[in-house]
Amino acid sequence: MNRLELAAVCLLCLLVSVAALPALAAGVPPRPTAEGGLSDLSLAGPGVLETDAGIEANATSNSEAAALSGESSGAVLWQSEPFRASLSLSPQAGTSEYRICAFALANGTRSTAGCERTTILEGSVASVNVTGLTWPANASGSQRLAFELHPAGEPNETLDNRTLPVTVLTRGGDSDGDGLTNEEELKLDLDPLDADMDADGLTDGTEIDDYGTSPMSADTDGDGVRDGEEVEVGSDPTEADSDGDGLTDDTELSIGTDPTSPRSTERLAIGAAALLYAGLGTVVLRRRDDAEGNEEGTPLATSAPRATLNDAVTTDGDGDRPADPPETPDLLTDEDRVLHLLDRHGGRMKQSAIVEATDWSKAKVSRLLSSMHEDEMIEKLSLGRENVISLDREWIEASTSSTADGDDPDSDAPEAAADGAGRTRAARSDP
Repeated sequence: MNRLELAAVCLLCLLVSVAALPALAAGVPPRPTAEGGLSDLSLAGPGVLETDAGIEANATSNSEAAALSGESSGAVLWQSEPFRASLSLSPQAGTSEYRICAFALANGTRSTAGCERTTILEGSVASVNVTGLTWPANASGSQRLAFELHPAGEPNETLDNRTLPVTVLTRGGDSDGDGLTNEEELKLDLDPLDADMDADGLTDGTEIDDYGTSPMSADTDGDGVRDGEEVEVGSDPTEADSDGDGLTDDTELSIGTDPTSPRSTERLAIGAAALLYAGLGTVVLRRRDDAEGNEEGTPLATSAPRATLNDAVTTDGDGDRPADPPETPDLLTDEDRVLHLLDRHGGRMKQSAIVEATDWSKAKVSRLLSSMHEDEMIEKLSLGRENVISLDREWIEASTSSTADGDDPDSDAPEAAADGAGRTRAARSDP
């Protein structure tokens, strides 16, 4: 044999070896090179729960087979319960009588499950049923089922073989360790080979026995939080709003409140209200500070005319009336509301106008203004039967002095009032 022929033979051997690798890796011996043999294997019977693609379960176990996830390879069988195998047989040249045997390869041992003899003419295909098969009672879990084809009367000569991976279950066992027996899981349409069917962090048995949740829904109450997470935080996985505070558990976890305590939401609401109140109070005080700062910064020799007493208290008549100010916020104190009204009306208002603006009783307004006057928050000036309320003490004193000296209170000429240091202070104009 020359080198070229030797290379061709080596290449052929390499190709044959590569072609056989998938079958060897799957644990299935390759078919004999001779034509004919076994094909189209299927299992059926009461002992069959699930079969892989190409394997047909009997009609009585279809509902149970539908409940399984298909994660197992090959078939799922009940231990010690009968089933049968169906195979197609093609004859090999020179042989017409055959013997087909099934073996349970369990726990490292090989035991015969059953055999069947058949005769087939050359050139035809026969369907053979191997009946009366049961899985040994001492073996469960992942096992293998093997089939061998022999010439009749020659058991040591193997013409063909097939193996199928199987998972063997006991009815009272718990193959996935979820706290439910295999039989219980099948009655509930659960998978006896999957401990947590809905992947919510709780085993199927824990969901049914301890929490009353659905092992087929990751979020039983539909609140956006998985059942397992709700158990971890202490909320109720069967109630969307565990503490009954109007917020779902998912919302409370998102904003940082406790979904198991309604008081956490109450504290959040109180805190928000306090912040709002503080913000409004700050705005009012800032406006007052700005008004006082503008008054102190007015030039002493200003030529702007000072509003007269009558101008400050006019509420009716033919003249133009200032536009009504915006409503006072409800969260202010009564004193702050009065100060707010005075500030918006240029610092001066009739007492009757305050009654009208606040919709309070005359008695309440009178008591409140007297108290504020005593606390030096405002100044009061009696004008006949009416009181004028002002934020400006010096304006009141100047107006009282000009009225006592006989000056015309309606005059538009600029006036100045002397303070205690002998300086003059320009009166401010109404807006």
